[in-house]
Amino acid sequence: MKLSIITINLNNQAGLERTMYSVVNQKYHDYEFIIIDGGSTDNSINIIKKYSVRCSYWISEADNGIYNAMNKGIKASKGDYCLFLNSGDYLFNDNTLSDLFSINFSEDIVYGSILYDHDNKQQELGYPEPGELTFSYFRTRSLPHPCTFIRRELFDFIGMYDEQLKIVSDWKFFVLAVLKFNVSLRKIPQVVSVYNYKETSSISGNKSLIKIECDNVLKEYFPYFLNDYKRLDTLEMELAKLKESFLLRLFLKIRILIM
Repeated sequence: MKLSIITINLNNQAGLERTMYSVVNQKYHDYEFIIIDGGSTDNSINIIKKYSVRCSYWISEADNGIYNAMNKGIKASKGDYCLFLNSGDYLFNDNTLSDLFSINFSEDIVYGSILYDHDNKQQELGYPEPGELTFSYFRTRSLPHPCTFIRRELFDFIGMYDEQLKIVSDWKFFVLAVLKFNVSLRKIPQVVSVYNYKETSSISGNKSLIKIECDNVLKEYFPYFLNDYKRLDTLEMELAKLKESFLLRLFLKIRILIM
């Protein structure tokens, strides 16, 4: 079996149905579909049952958060690669998987592009080539799990998602995989999925927690880089102030000249 698609859900019946519909209508069939529901009290269970003939495994029970649910999915998976497509996210079209797996790839992490969906306005987000996934890149960004295929055995080698983290455990996994363990990477020029803007890490109110968690990960695994990052943040803030000041002075001069 080539692929394990793992979907986690909690009381998101509309998003869950959209996700499941996009999977079961794929023309590519060499996958298992795993649903991890956190004990939903809406109509989610009936939606799972509606498509259960195409599900390899599903469970509905209370969990200890997003990453606990994702780890349950990993433990149940048997495919060569895992794709995390959480409720509300969906595959780009019915040919997405057949187009992707027509490419004979074998790298540890394979990623494409994603459509960012906000208020029914979609924008394609591309990601750098493997050689550009540096410390500088991961300082403020990550790879998105809805368009990234992760070799299943990496979770045995690197470890599963850190359940002590609330938001950035998937970022931590990619940082360790790419920057510490130097896994093989491949970028494929294909839109894989459409991303639901309302996911936890997109909510602006979590920015402070994201920074705290990222700093704690860097402090644990790359302590000598953390001070450099802090200095770089300070320099970038100062540079932004200088640019703003320069542009303001330039604007005032131009305004005086044209008056």
